Amino acid sequence: MASRSSQKQREHDNVLAGIVRLRWRGSEGRVYSNPDGEKNCAVNYRDRAGRVQQVYPDIVVLETTTNTVRCVGEVETPETVTEAESPQWRDYAKIGGECYLYVPSGTEQRAKQLLSRAAGIRLRRYYFGPGGLLNIENLN
Repeated sequence: MASRSSQKQREHDNVLAGIVRLRWRGSEGRVYSNPDGEKNCAVNYRDRAGRVQQVYPDIVVLETTTNTVRCVGEVETPETVTEAESPQWRDYAKIGGECYLYVPSGTEQRAKQLLSRAAGIRLRRYYFGPGGLLNIENLN
């Protein structure tokens, strides 16, 4: 989990709420978010040693009828598109379903470099347009 100042955490959580509202509300499935260390919805995966680990990605979408993971998403800020965060992204890609990584405009190349050793992660860029409106673009 990223270490952010309280101001940066609020910014992250506002972007997270915006992404959930723009991309996931109204989707098929139950949508959960885990802002600021909240534990609203956990998912399990097997780590490299085969142990079951419980994690709380920023976004979790579960299939309504089967309760299986449809997708997970992680939102980063400029200071958290780092080598230190990248193992978490690879772990989230192992959960099942699709895995989305949302990075701020200007950090896309760094994220692509860090993802070169990871498979199954869909990269998305976010930025604020006129009037402070949140925009999201698919990068792969």
